[in-house]
Amino acid sequence: MVQRSVSLSLARRVTSDTVVYLARPCQFLFGAPSAGQCVDPLQWTKGRYSDNQLTLIEDAIRQTIGRVDTALVVVGHSGGGVIALRLAQRARLPIHCTVTLASPIDIKAWQRHHQTNVALDITDPADLADTSASMRAIFLFGAEDQTVPPSAIGRWAKEARRAPTIYEMTRAASHNHGWGDTLNLIDSRRCVPKRTAKP
Repeated sequence: MVQRSVSLSLARRVTSDTVVYLARPCQFLFGAPSAGQCVDPLQWTKGRYSDNQLTLIEDAIRQTIGRVDTALVVVGHSGGGVIALRLAQRARLPIHCTVTLASPIDIKAWQRHHQTNVALDITDPADLADTSASMRAIFLFGAEDQTVPPSAIGRWAKEARRAPTIYEMTRAASHNHGWGDTLNLIDSRRCVPKRTAKP
């Protein structure tokens, strides 16, 4: 089975100096990894969302785009959305808007759906939901997604109902298909769904 990065396909269609596309650490390796990178199984298993991995990603963003003094839009698919949300919560980068696509943003809710309780080295983003009401975010889920169903919004649903800067949308999409025009539905400058969007 050939893995295709939804984030990469979006980046090829919609580019901007202020938009950062994220996948889960070590998920897509094209060629040999850099020295010291993706050699420890913890990097893509239990520790894939750890603070250490978040710091590595923050450093990679700074190295890639140089001085980060502008408002960033971070877009993450699946586990990349968890990373994007945690980066926004850490607030070490000037993130203006967080967009997650088919992401298990409430790890506990996602684990309940799959009837698993695998221990992950992570601060569950939903544990901080009630203190993240001022952040700007758009959470998108696929109506046909069996991997990360819309119920994976979990505790964030309450924030999406009460916070004026957090939005929830459901698309006719599966986990890996149906996301190609997603960013056309979003006004990333204001971090809101476009009024004309028909998800």
